[in-house]
Amino acid sequence: MESVLMQEALERFETIWANVECGVSIIDAETREIVDINPEAVRMFEGDKADIVGQRCHKFICPAEEHSCPIMDKNQVVDRSERTFIKANGEMLPIIKSVAKISYKGRTMLLESFIDISNLKNAEEQLRLLSITERANQAKSDFLSRMSHEMRTPLTAIIGMAKIAETTDDTDRLKYCLSTIGHSATHLSGIINDILDMSKIEAGKFELYIAVLDLEEAFNNACNLLRGQAEEKGIKLDASIDLKAKRDYLGDELRLSQVMTNLLSNAVKFTPENESISFVVEEVEQKDNSSVLRFTVADTGIGMTEEQRSRLFKAFEQADTSITRRFGGTGLGLAISKSIIDMMGGRIWVESEIDKGSTFSFEIELEHACPVPLNTLRDERAVSEVPDLSHITVLLAEDTEINREIFIVLLESTGLNIVTAENGLKAVEKFMQNPDSYDIIIMDVHMPEMNGLEATKAIRAMDLDRAKTVPIIAMTADVFREDIDKCLACGMNDHLGKPIDYSAVVEKISTYAGVPCDTVA
Repeated sequence: MESVLMQEALERFETIWANVECGVSIIDAETREIVDINPEAVRMFEGDKADIVGQRCHKFICPAEEHSCPIMDKNQVVDRSERTFIKANGEMLPIIKSVAKISYKGRTMLLESFIDISNLKNAEEQLRLLSITERANQAKSDFLSRMSHEMRTPLTAIIGMAKIAETTDDTDRLKYCLSTIGHSATHLSGIINDILDMSKIEAGKFELYIAVLDLEEAFNNACNLLRGQAEEKGIKLDASIDLKAKRDYLGDELRLSQVMTNLLSNAVKFTPENESISFVVEEVEQKDNSSVLRFTVADTGIGMTEEQRSRLFKAFEQADTSITRRFGGTGLGLAISKSIIDMMGGRIWVESEIDKGSTFSFEIELEHACPVPLNTLRDERAVSEVPDLSHITVLLAEDTEINREIFIVLLESTGLNIVTAENGLKAVEKFMQNPDSYDIIIMDVHMPEMNGLEATKAIRAMDLDRAKTVPIIAMTADVFREDIDKCLACGMNDHLGKPIDYSAVVEKISTYAGVPCDTVA
């Protein structure tokens, strides 16, 4: 009877040993050699049982514990922990391991069981990524909701004031309407530019354009741009620049100015009336061919908590979601600024306390520009007087009637002769009819019948001398670097962005028509 029970017990054990869904190994406690493993352990190890039995356990189960054992060294009875063991192919496998001290064949043994938790780990990682994605999507959703409101506000003002202007004969009221429309349009343009910049950053298409920059001029321009807004609130703006030597630097003046303007704009926005702001630029280290510069904007505004500061430079988030309702703005300015400073190889940070104001600082290293002899300097004065362009004829290819009208009215005072074409095909036809009559072609890109890129290629392919040399300038709302590159690749000479900038248009036309600088300015 006893032998029958023993046989049944042995069969049960063998059934469990062969079919249990966890790996099991028996290890000699003294030698740490694997005495036996079950089929599931063999499967998990992805090796041969004959190659595993007799090996020391640390080669598979406890790779970091060759000379120690939690059970034997600490005199524990049971050890449960999350570990990794090495498969026969060298791959690491996460497991939950349980070890118990047993007596087997008159010797002290360790019974180890372990469960493969790689699927659980993968599931946890997927949940973590999903959580991150959901938070990012929620942040973008909240951002789009804010932008919908933020963009509708100036649009409402533009549409409303345009309606009022249509019905009034009062000159002062008309001027007020036009002024409000101008301010609202500028505000809306700023919102759109922020969104486009953030889109370029996320797509990895945000680039810096390094050239000689006059730091003092960029500094003064940024201060002058915000000084009027500060004065309207009675805010005193103290600005100073302390450089060890008067010199030009190499850098992206537009993007550096953008960061300075962002920080100053925020300081003015969040500083109460009759308070103060300071803006200091100093050279903290001078090297042989470069300087480390620190820019600091300090205000006496509302300040921030530590939690708010942690979200300050993140895209699509704001330190406080109520900020948009109270102060307006996209909430992208600081995220864009951080991206710009990062690309410049610098760093940006903030120090702030609630009700005690905030201090934003950034440091960048700029190379020194080679000195240029005075007799080679070109007068780069801005267009301040109306130039005489009456001897120049431009072929304007633009499919939108209002854009043609705006261009004609803006340039009317210059005397410029403008011939218009409603699409690329008509532009090609008009040029072909009289190629020598046009000094410059200004070409929109997105047009029906034939777009600007196709029209440019068609003109350049003509068997006419003038077709090879006539300057063709793109004028389009496509302002990404890859868009500009496409224009240049198809044979265009230059690029102008929309909305139309009078000074930029006059400068390009004057440059390509060979108008002397003293005639333009």
